[in-house]
Amino acid sequence: MSTEAVYREVQRFRRPTLWVVVVATALVFLAFGVSEATTLAGQLLCLLTAVGLVAGFAAMRLTTEVTNEGVVVSFPPFRVTQHIPFEEIQRVERHVYHPATPLGHWGIHVGLGDQRSFNIGGNEGVELVYGENQRLVVGSTQPSELVDVIRRMQRQERSFE
Repeated sequence: MSTEAVYREVQRFRRPTLWVVVVATALVFLAFGVSEATTLAGQLLCLLTAVGLVAGFAAMRLTTEVTNEGVVVSFPPFRVTQHIPFEEIQRVERHVYHPATPLGHWGIHVGLGDQRSFNIGGNEGVELVYGENQRLVVGSTQPSELVDVIRRMQRQERSFE
């Protein structure tokens, strides 16, 4: 079977307030780097830190794909990829994040037990329960569409058995 994506969503950090903080932090490193008291090695370290900080945030993205085989979630530049075959998915539903909960914030979160969350922004996503009561919550700008595609592909998968 082909592993071509039938659904693909890519999210990036786009919040202006986050970028103001990232750029301001990078500027602080640059300011320390250009001070006369800093050695050449210190200047290079500050420059590399500033550039790395901005480049790192620019490279971060959350990619969610639904293929003929299952759901694939990746979070580059971190080497985090989660593949869940359709036959392991027991439940899929729309999810609303609540900041006070262990999985309610942006980023990669590992909660108690087998709970994981990938979220870049917003307060909505999709919750997948699979395997031995493992739970994955994936942030999405189109949670209803993502749930519909996963359910449709699961039905299709079952009809081939």
